[in-house]
Amino acid sequence: MGDLFYIFYLGTIWSFNVAMLLTEGQLAPDRRKFAKYFCRANIFLAAGDTAMFIAFLTAYLFPDAFSSPEASQKLMQLLLLGVFTTSLTMSVYYAYLGFYYRERFGGGAWDVLLLLIIAFFVIRLVLHYNPENVWFSMMLPQGQPNYSSWLRNTPLFLYGIGAVLVVGYLSWKSLQQSQDGIQRLIDWCVIGAMCALLFSFAMYALDVFYAHKIPHAYIWIIYTLKTLAYMAAFFLMWLGEFHYGRRLPA
Repeated sequence: MGDLFYIFYLGTIWSFNVAMLLTEGQLAPDRRKFAKYFCRANIFLAAGDTAMFIAFLTAYLFPDAFSSPEASQKLMQLLLLGVFTTSLTMSVYYAYLGFYYRERFGGGAWDVLLLLIIAFFVIRLVLHYNPENVWFSMMLPQGQPNYSSWLRNTPLFLYGIGAVLVVGYLSWKSLQQSQDGIQRLIDWCVIGAMCALLFSFAMYALDVFYAHKIPHAYIWIIYTLKTLAYMAAFFLMWLGEFHYGRRLPA
């Protein structure tokens, strides 16, 4: 059941990525320069999740290929590569939200807020290579927190939530000031996407900081809710900036 849901998720996000790419050229140039970052963000997200799915699917379909001790080590390397890749691409996802902010609301300038986002993004990337990283919490004794996960995810929470809140707030201000019906619909969609991402962070926080206290049966529920939140976010990003966005005059 979980595999079917993940296949549905990947098929959906890639479909919307294609729809964004096909629609991008129909946007007015002044909108395309920032709307494209929603598309790029979701392409990275889909690419990382696809890599993780392929790694875990390979392990599931060919269990006999990893039966020896040496093969088991290769299996762990394969699974680690999948988790590592999706973690990196999720980091890029929220950096692109920072670029969306820069182009739409920041006048294209590298202001203090964007520099902070990039600084925490770089710190997050560096922490991926921490030799003390434990990528699979089940390898720890039961009930022991995964402090390495806390460390590498803290920068993501700082710049990711920061970017989401700023984009959501400035979209809300744009909504209040705009008299154009289409622009208001776009702002509502962007605000909805940011709310979905905040919900995904709440679910991710449970997974990162409280996984040692939550029964494994409930981790899947948390993961599913987080994935549904991302699905809502990329649908609203497409609906706002690419569907309604192409209706605005050039």
